[in-house]
Amino acid sequence: MAGVKIGKGSKIGATVDIDQSAPELITIGKNVWVTRGVMMLCHQRDLAQYEVGKPVMDCELVYKPIKIKDGAHIGIGAIIMPGVTIGEGAIIGAGSVVTRNIPPYSVAVGAPAKVIRVFVAKVVGLPTGGVIRKYHNISALRKKSITSIGDLNHVYRKAS
Repeated sequence: MAGVKIGKGSKIGATVDIDQSAPELITIGKNVWVTRGVMMLCHQRDLAQYEVGKPVMDCELVYKPIKIKDGAHIGIGAIIMPGVTIGEGAIIGAGSVVTRNIPPYSVAVGAPAKVIRVFVAKVVGLPTGGVIRKYHNISALRKKSITSIGDLNHVYRKAS
């Protein structure tokens, strides 16, 4: 884990694969749980240069940071792709492939990972158990780059 910034109280499970080509681009907040078998990649091929007949290995590598905010949970075998921010308190389901930012206090699952639930009680002062469900405002969250509680507050209040 040399080079990775890891916050106090965070736990990294066995067999977690950290991108060794740029570990300094990975930031893990406080009290984060990264379970076994998770892979974090800070680089990928720039496919904008790819064309028929050209070996994909000839395409340049692009490096982007990964940020996992405080209190997040990354499920077994998830893959976190370059340039992703996982919001505070977010939960990533086992085996998910995270290709986009995930908002705070949400659950994202699948390949590619999609937000299926957002917990807003703590965020916007609703009674305990307040949830934005798929029928309410998940589509707005998918269209926006929400990485902070302030962003989530704005989207929720606009929809209410």
